[in-house]
Amino acid sequence: MNANEVLRKHNIRKTAIREKVLNLLIRNNECLSYAAIEQKIEDKTQKGSILRVLNYFLSRGIVKKIMIDGIKLRYYFSEKEKRHIVYFRCTCCGDSYLFESKFIEPFAVQGMEVSTSHISAKGICPKCNQ
Repeated sequence: MNANEVLRKHNIRKTAIREKVLNLLIRNNECLSYAAIEQKIEDKTQKGSILRVLNYFLSRGIVKKIMIDGIKLRYYFSEKEKRHIVYFRCTCCGDSYLFESKFIEPFAVQGMEVSTSHISAKGICPKCNQ
């Protein structure tokens, strides 16, 4: 999947900055901060546009945000309405990982319907654990 397909699917007009931001989020399997997105886009003329694009994508439901440690806001691509996310940060190298989780399924057994969840975890990644 690429940005053009997603934009077309959601009837969103394609612009260069929308395409850049969306492709970046689609290709990265991690949550990215605004600063990281801005750095990876490398187009300083688009600084204000990046935040507007992120907020627009949030309003359209194709980008989600997660608060890490109560203060760090991160963005990730997700078209799914119900998604359960685990955000993992390695305490050795600082790399972060994003993956879907089945941890929330026990709540269904207890009669609760959870629409979204964000779990933050810290530890040692496979690369550092060798």
